[in-house]
Amino acid sequence: MSEINRRDFLRMLGLAGIAYPATKLVGRIGSDELVESPDQYGGFLIRRHAAGNPPYQVEDARYERMPQKNIMFMRAVWDEQTKNMMAQYKEVPKNHMMNKDEGFTQLEYAFYTASWTVAMALGTGEGSIGGGNRGLASWIPLAGTRTPIAASAGQWQPDGYSPEEVTHIVKTVSKFFGASLAGVSEMDERWIYSSRMMRFDKPGTVAPIIFDDVPEPVEKDDFTLVIPRSMKWIISMAFEMDEEGIATYNSGIGSAATGNGYSRKAFTVASVAEFIRGLGYHAIPSPNDTGLSIPMAIDAGLGELSRMGLLVTPKYGPRVRLAKVITDMPLVPDQPISFGVHQFCEVCGKCADACPSGAIMKLGEARTMDAINISTNPGVLKWPIDAEKCYEQWQINGMDCSLCMRACPFNKPEGWLHEATRVLIGARSGSLDKILLNLDSASRFGEQFKPSEFWKSKKNFIHAKG
Repeated sequence: MSEINRRDFLRMLGLAGIAYPATKLVGRIGSDELVESPDQYGGFLIRRHAAGNPPYQVEDARYERMPQKNIMFMRAVWDEQTKNMMAQYKEVPKNHMMNKDEGFTQLEYAFYTASWTVAMALGTGEGSIGGGNRGLASWIPLAGTRTPIAASAGQWQPDGYSPEEVTHIVKTVSKFFGASLAGVSEMDERWIYSSRMMRFDKPGTVAPIIFDDVPEPVEKDDFTLVIPRSMKWIISMAFEMDEEGIATYNSGIGSAATGNGYSRKAFTVASVAEFIRGLGYHAIPSPNDTGLSIPMAIDAGLGELSRMGLLVTPKYGPRVRLAKVITDMPLVPDQPISFGVHQFCEVCGKCADACPSGAIMKLGEARTMDAINISTNPGVLKWPIDAEKCYEQWQINGMDCSLCMRACPFNKPEGWLHEATRVLIGARSGSLDKILLNLDSASRFGEQFKPSEFWKSKKNFIHAKG
């Protein structure tokens, strides 16, 4: 068998020379572009922002990098208030199973906990005491590679490929390994945690995350994570969650859809990072740790921030989990987008009405740059979420809650109303938002899909009752 070079190998895999998804320029607003792409944006008319004109506001005089220990799930490790909350509801799962409550039987709990197997084994869920590089590093090293045959060729030189084609290759690999969406942004150090939680016997112990002119990422003896300033690119990925599973919230099935997203993204970011390392570049896989995934995903053009604090994508709505890979492989950044989410949230409020804890600001309450508690960073204009109320509701449920996601009109199943909503919201025609909201309510979208029906819809052999 004759030898082939790396370029030919990639072509054989179908990772190069693939046609780009068709994106059509339909107009301009100032320096911004209006584009549409059924494949990338699901039919929405998208406003693609010019460089330096992102769809968010930050007051840098007030904004400070977020310490990871203040994220609500991290507080479960060191914050006595949060630990007492958890202890108060520790019997909830057992009671659910004893009562065989629909959606919370042993069957659903087994399904729910099994969905987290990979994420928890690697330490990539933020509920796993420290969430991130500590667990993942035991499988994929922070630097170096587990594929020495590829790495022995040295750093890949993409001769004959444009920067756009190289970026397309990386996005194709991301999707091949499981991402539903992928985008690229330049490093914004504001979104990197100032420190990270560590997996120690002393809860609340943190280690700094710093940037320096070093040749590769390194974890010091005191566990300080040093990110080279040469690692200037972020590959953000979104992972679609099962539509019918999310529709069953609150239930173990809905929670399994979430856990499944975490487990899939753990595998994907590790695989993408290893691919990049095999080409001779550095990569830090980051499922939930290292930095804030939502603003990075916004910068990468994956979606917009919503009233409920979640990213809303054009194609899947809020029904996604997020992850990212930090790298020094030169890539072409995408542009942030707008497609009417903020304006629609101004007249909707269904997520706030659906929230049993009151964690989401109600219709009529204006966005603010103020913080609610230490789990909110001040200085960014948004509808801040009361994470303490949200997390307490999780304890009351006995598992996580995503009623806000289920209620969101952007989370529609396929059908005429779904398609009409996408097009009309993108058209931005004033009172249309309220008309669409009334249509949404009339369709009874957002009501719970009975957990017992989930198993039948998935064509299981038998419906077990617990």
